[in-house]
Amino acid sequence: MVALFFFCGCSGTSQSEYEQLAAALQREYDIELGVEVKRILVLTEEGCPNCNIYFAKAVTQFIDDPNAIIIANASGSRVDLSALNQAVKTANNVYVARVYNKGNSFVNETKVIYLEKDKIDTVITINAREIARQFNYIFGE
Repeated sequence: MVALFFFCGCSGTSQSEYEQLAAALQREYDIELGVEVKRILVLTEEGCPNCNIYFAKAVTQFIDDPNAIIIANASGSRVDLSALNQAVKTANNVYVARVYNKGNSFVNETKVIYLEKDKIDTVITINAREIARQFNYIFGE
């Protein structure tokens, strides 16, 4: 069974989680979250180091995918960002943070956020215990 984690928002705002996500991505990365986006793949250097290394390699299959956004919220000191740094120059769906942002809960862990009809449907936070099943679900590996 794939471990699926859902965001439980507890903020004083009347915005939905999806609206909060869209606003944060617009504000911090200048990303317009369109209806075509079905998944947001977030790479960080938090948590399991080997998981992040494998995730960094695997997300490259989504470069230029109009249904995916790739965000690297990492310095590059513990995970190789070279493929993503190169993709930023040519792809419209890859964003590498210039400054690591630990405060944004949407991008502070390595995860995949699945979207469905202007809602956050499912969030899979990558972890060592479930990595094989998670990667099989996300990447079909």
